[in-house]
Amino acid sequence: MIAGAAVCGLGGALLFNRGLRSVPAHLASVLTFIEPVVSALLGVLFLHQPLGLTAAIGAALMLAGGAWVAA
Repeated sequence: MIAGAAVCGLGGALLFNRGLRSVPAHLASVLTFIEPVVSALLGVLFLHQPLGLTAAIGAALMLAGGAWVAA
């Protein structure tokens, strides 16, 4: 269990950070806005988790903020 957590948690974080180094700063900031939205959508699609109204509004605000930063 610890090895699985290390591979998924640490490996994912290392790959994410490596990817952030290869894009310009303004695009990297947009990726950090989008990451929790994608996580929530993946939870809805694959784990059948409910997405409440507050979460949907929060996701819309985060996407709007990411678009504003990218512009």
